[in-house]
Amino acid sequence: MIDAPTLWAFLALADAALAAVVGVGLSAPRPRDGTLAWSASLGVRSLAFLLFVSRLEPRDGTLAVAAGLLALSMTLQAAAIAAFDRRTLPVWVHTAAIAAVAVPVALVASDPASAILFGGLVMGTILAGDTLLAWGARASRSFARVVLAARFAAAAVAFVTRGVSAAISAAPLAAFAAPNTAQSVTY
Repeated sequence: MIDAPTLWAFLALADAALAAVVGVGLSAPRPRDGTLAWSASLGVRSLAFLLFVSRLEPRDGTLAVAAGLLALSMTLQAAAIAAFDRRTLPVWVHTAAIAAVAVPVALVASDPASAILFGGLVMGTILAGDTLLAWGARASRSFARVVLAARFAAAAVAFVTRGVSAAISAAPLAAFAAPNTAQSVTY
């Protein structure tokens, strides 16, 4: 079974590679709206995963910055979806998401159950917003839109479930350190 730090390192590598591939689309004569935001979201998420897996000190600060970057990645994806639909997401949403996640995570980082609960609920809420944005797009309801909305909805449920289960568990980090089969599926 693969451990969480190794998984996060591989996710960081995959996201960096995808950011580069999507970034190549920016050199096209007429890049699609939202391509830059989607590529940036992948790069930011890659950096967040690298911070999660790093052993940088102070650990509470590193965790807060990584969580803030993960929230930024989610709002950049929302901006990309809005841009694909010829709408704009206000820029302040990105800074508000970073501040709304990073500051409280820094305050509760020393208590793993509280940090996981807060992170799961807030990240799940952001992903639920991404779901609604993807589902409510004015463009045609293509199969890709439905899959994208379903992906965001599944991720939102996974984040919220992980957060709540960590809060009621006697060992909140056990799901990350030694996940069982059901817990591994939600990664």
